[in-house]
Amino acid sequence: MGYWENRQAQAMYDNMKSAEEVSKELADIYAKASRHLSYEIDGIYEKFRDKHGLTDKEAMALLNTLKNKNDIAALRQALAGKAKTDPGYADILAKLESQAYGARIERLEQLQTEIDRMMKEVYKQEKKVTTSHYKDLAENSYYREIYNVQRRVGFQFSFSAVDPKKIDLLLRSTWSGANYSARIWKNTQGLADEVKEQLIIGLLTGKREEEMAKEIANKYATGAFEARRLVRTESNFVNGQMQLAAYEECDAEQYEFVATLDLLTSEACRELDGKVFPVKDAKPGVNMNPMHPFCRSTTIIHLGGDVVPGLKRRARDPETGENKLVPASMNYKEWYDKNVRGKGLEKPKKPKKGLNKQAADDTIKAAEKPVAEEMRIENFPPAFREKAEAKSTQALIDYVNGLKGADANVVKLYNSMGKMENISANEIPFKISHAKGCSVNYSYRPSTGQLSEVKLTIPKLAAGARPGAVNTTLHENMHLIDMYLRENAEMRGHFRSTPAAKVLDEALGKVSPDIGKKAEDLFRQYDEEYAKIRKTVREAYDKKISELTDQFYPEGVNIWADTSKYKKYEKERKKLYNLMSDEIDASCRDAMGGGIGELQDIYDALSGGRARDSGAVHYGHGSAYFRSLDKKKAEIIANYGALSVTRPDLIDLLREDKPELVEALDKMVEEMLKKVGD
Repeated sequence: MGYWENRQAQAMYDNMKSAEEVSKELADIYAKASRHLSYEIDGIYEKFRDKHGLTDKEAMALLNTLKNKNDIAALRQALAGKAKTDPGYADILAKLESQAYGARIERLEQLQTEIDRMMKEVYKQEKKVTTSHYKDLAENSYYREIYNVQRRVGFQFSFSAVDPKKIDLLLRSTWSGANYSARIWKNTQGLADEVKEQLIIGLLTGKREEEMAKEIANKYATGAFEARRLVRTESNFVNGQMQLAAYEECDAEQYEFVATLDLLTSEACRELDGKVFPVKDAKPGVNMNPMHPFCRSTTIIHLGGDVVPGLKRRARDPETGENKLVPASMNYKEWYDKNVRGKGLEKPKKPKKGLNKQAADDTIKAAEKPVAEEMRIENFPPAFREKAEAKSTQALIDYVNGLKGADANVVKLYNSMGKMENISANEIPFKISHAKGCSVNYSYRPSTGQLSEVKLTIPKLAAGARPGAVNTTLHENMHLIDMYLRENAEMRGHFRSTPAAKVLDEALGKVSPDIGKKAEDLFRQYDEEYAKIRKTVREAYDKKISELTDQFYPEGVNIWADTSKYKKYEKERKKLYNLMSDEIDASCRDAMGGGIGELQDIYDALSGGRARDSGAVHYGHGSAYFRSLDKKKAEIIANYGALSVTRPDLIDLLREDKPELVEALDKMVEEMLKKVGD
């Protein structure tokens, strides 16, 4: 292999490095989806091996008899048919139809729908990432090939700029049976079907939750590998096609096939290495790369016939009449700056949203940031000061007063809740309670819209309150403030629906739903912390559950021997599961100083719930909830309120990523304070 052939092989190696970086990004998307699904199977599968179960082979054979392998009803019918002649199938059918399994089956059916939705989001993310990569690669491949030809012949010549329409047409083109978008769809949908099938097999074979988590991880690892194979192969195709475009631009009629010769080189590529073919007859998989998946072969221009004389005619400087030389010392960057960027041929880059100006603005704001006033219990509504609630309210106040850097306006808003209270004041029943499902619920008369009752459910706080519980309390209190500041005190409504809040509507119409780089890095760290917490807590409770199982069933679980005993066992086991779930949730909400979940919920709202559906974030409400703009606004306002007090650093991160959004929220708080009278 000669000098120029070696250069082409090295250029292909560099392109594959770029493709590998994209592959790592895709692997992260698949890993997040896998982790999300592993968390969601909690409670569907057993913690110990069930003695009632088929082998994998038997389960697969049974599913193969079904038209739709994911149809639970059809599965039950198939089991009923088998149960007539085989007691083993009868045991499995009885288990699936038992009351104890009803909720599990329902959850599994819901999970199947969620898998489809999640994989559609993976498809969108994968397509977005790879399309950007292919477009950049196409432009670079074309100009680099022009540069290589100029270096090889020793002089410069005129050439056309890369045509964006040609790149778009290339990406839509079908080769080897499909285009890249169709291949991504096929891979993601195929993976969804395989995962759903594996969930059913796990149920039939009695696999433990830990085993199922590994099965899911393996399936998604395979999916990530398929994504990597696709991006590597498509990158080779795009590079090759843009090289051909450069050869045509140089009026070259032939190209030479260049294989990367080492122990990994395929027989097909070895056979083609060094052979010359007409440009017009180039066909991937026949005489043009890629010849196969993961192909590393490339091509080089064949400078025969009239190619060089023709290029010389295009090389003369119209002012001096002399040929423009390409010095041997000129690298690609220098050549690109002079011949592409210098002549305005470069594709315009999307400007970053004024980061330097924003950083300067943030510095000014930090210097001028006012100190928040001290919160006092007498500034809260009467219901918060009653004997049953006073300690919890004071614990919240003590926590907030001990913070530094809290947003002064937002603290003032919370500290004005007593002034704005107009529910009890209008003789509308108002109640504070403490339970898991924290919320602000209300009822009203449909005929008039008049409020008839309001209930606030928040955590019960005590001295030394945990960050997660404080954030949740502030979140729900902000929902209540949003209601307090409605236009008509007797009717249902919220401040977010008034003309004064229009600034937020306008901002949401402009803000991108993407998660910024800093937030993405933060969420990646949080993923790791989340997994550690979950693993540690689960290991502790798995031990307790195992001890409970040994206590009730030292010789193995048998649900049919004594159903009364089994019910007691299930009751105690569920208690432990609930305690474990509560501890995991509380610890994860406290993780990394608390507030990460609230920030994730903001990004989930911006994405319309797709971030939560796809597993990009752990905390959020999902697309079913965020169908309406009103609910997006409600959660963004509530999360912004909580974080502005407890984690202003996270608001600063959001401000850098979504400046229009935070500016709108700041203005809205000012409007809310005006309405209060401050």
